[in-house]
Amino acid sequence: ADVTVRPAPDGMAQLAVDLPQPLATAIRDAVNGYARMAKADGDPRPIGQLRVGVLGDLVLRPWDASRPPFTAHLTVWASLDTLAAGAAGHEACAVGQAVPGVVAGGDTGTGAAAACGCGRTQPAQVDGQPITAAQLRALLEQLDALCPGGLQAPAGGSLTIALTDPGSGA
Repeated sequence: ADVTVRPAPDGMAQLAVDLPQPLATAIRDAVNGYARMAKADGDPRPIGQLRVGVLGDLVLRPWDASRPPFTAHLTVWASLDTLAAGAAGHEACAVGQAVPGVVAGGDTGTGAAAACGCGRTQPAQVDGQPITAAQLRALLEQLDALCPGGLQAPAGGSLTIALTDPGSGA
């Protein structure tokens, strides 16, 4: 039994859980039931998105003040041009076709070739997996790390931001 994460295209990932069949069925039925209740109450999102939201809420329990708040100890690697991609209208640059590249720190990795042809070559990464510029901004906002005064660590956690120059790698 274990819980693992596998990368998927376009800034997505698969959360895989190996567990006894009866428990797996019970969890799937509960998640599906709550998602269908939300759908019946008028939530317009597709049922798959509702299931994901329900599962996230049940595991992370954002409403439960009796537990310590969720925090993070993250290292986020991002090329400076990736951060500018969304602002410049080039969101596709962060999720384009994979090509060989070099990620910060000199490790061989995979970059993303911009579908729009703007020349941006490196996606942001979280836990070694590529994410889009929009996902990076949303993550920083959710952790209260992106604020008017600049970047800060989330409460109870730490945040290491590694920004690299796309040309020199510095």
